[in-house]
Amino acid sequence: MRLEQYLNDSAVRFAKRIAVVAGGREHSYGELARSSNRVAAALAARGIGRGDRVALFMDDNFEAVVCAFAVLKAGAVATPIEPTTDADALARALVRTGAVAIATEARLASVAALATARARAIRLVLLCGGDRATASASCMIFEDIAGGIGPGPELKRAGPASDLALLMSSPGPDGAPAESGLTHAEVIAAAGVTPQEKRAFSAVLSYYGLCQLFATVRAGATLVLATPSALRRALAAQIADDDGAVPALVA
Repeated sequence: MRLEQYLNDSAVRFAKRIAVVAGGREHSYGELARSSNRVAAALAARGIGRGDRVALFMDDNFEAVVCAFAVLKAGAVATPIEPTTDADALARALVRTGAVAIATEARLASVAALATARARAIRLVLLCGGDRATASASCMIFEDIAGGIGPGPELKRAGPASDLALLMSSPGPDGAPAESGLTHAEVIAAAGVTPQEKRAFSAVLSYYGLCQLFATVRAGATLVLATPSALRRALAAQIADDDGAVPALVA
């Protein structure tokens, strides 16, 4: 079992159910599955495949969720990087992780451009919300790929559960950044002990946030992406869903 199979299964069972709420918009499981299929196919067509590292330098939004699943569906390794990272630190992170592609968005594009100019292994940029005039052989526009009608392309099985799924950065023993890799099987085990309420609040591009995402998708529940201030408000208000259950809050 691989992480992306959670989405495939839930999209079949709960196609019209809301999977993600972000930026005031609701996105169904069917939409999430179709969009991630299309982006995965586009990544594969550009040579991104099994074992390749793809940096996710994005805010917590629906596009980030699509890109995370798309990277996994392509057989690649998702490498989240905090969106407050400056160009110098981002360039170092891209080099350390061996990233060959980066998914980012218009707000962060200038920082990403400075960093990728120094990280020469980067051969592809997936840009969300960017000017379509920037599209090129090395820059794909998310909106041009993810939209459309129909189920999206059929994708081949990406690999076994022993493949690396996530590459997370954390401080090492000496305080310097260090990367730790987690396989699909290891993340699934971690997601298995993450709360699976019907409505979970989370910041997605962190280790715990990604575990919450996969656990929520596996349960066919709804993930609400919220800013830190919204998370604090939710905690203070002890927001309850229709059944009276308090949602999980994962920073």
